Amino acid sequence: MSDVPAGTPAFESASLPKRQRLSQATQKLFAKLYLEGLSSGDLEPVFRQLLGESAPLSPSKVLQLKEEWAREYVIWRQRPLDHDRFVYVWADGIYLGAGLEKQNSCMLTLLGARSDGTKELLAMEIGYRESKDSWAGVLRSLRDRGLCQPLVFIGDGNLGLRAGLGEVFPAARRQRCWNHRLLNLRDKLPKRLQTAVSSRVYEVYQAPTRAECEARRDALVEWLRRENQAASGRDVAPGLG
Repeated sequence: MSDVPAGTPAFESASLPKRQRLSQATQKLFAKLYLEGLSSGDLEPVFRQLLGESAPLSPSKVLQLKEEWAREYVIWRQRPLDHDRFVYVWADGIYLGAGLEKQNSCMLTLLGARSDGTKELLAMEIGYRESKDSWAGVLRSLRDRGLCQPLVFIGDGNLGLRAGLGEVFPAARRQRCWNHRLLNLRDKLPKRLQTAVSSRVYEVYQAPTRAECEARRDALVEWLRRENQAASGRDVAPGLG
């Protein structure tokens, strides 16, 4: 039974949008905790933002938490991955503007999806930008811990990721992330068309069959031609190829 009296309006958070568990500020704070705290040891300023200035945080307690989380992270990043097959893997490098080398540090992140749709964070490693060596090192670690070659890797087209995949998982298919593709396309269009093209690209993406997808794509390209936005010398709109 519910403890909420009948007729009481459903709760809606004033802080978080629907289906969002963390605010953007909290997500950035946790990223700062990871990059600055674990790299420099200076965790207390981050905790103060989380718990308030009056929270009882002794140096020994901060040190204890840091050591505990560091052990958990080491165990997590060494866990075996031969227990399941991941069909899709999304890969992205996230520049957070924090850490010891702010201009070079990048969090290399991979998220896998199984055939039943469940997802698991596979890796989260700090690398030098998105270089081939950095990506190849993360991918090699996953492979050596038993990760079977996924069917498709999805990313933003980064050359370092492509080169790393060619070295570690050469037979895996690669797909350009639709979100990045859309952003590239929007960037090449005048503002008056950007909202409309977003919904049209979404319709292409949501097509139930390949044939329908190609038909919607062709219709989108034709619409762009009528708006004088066709790429010169090409049969498709910029960003859709």
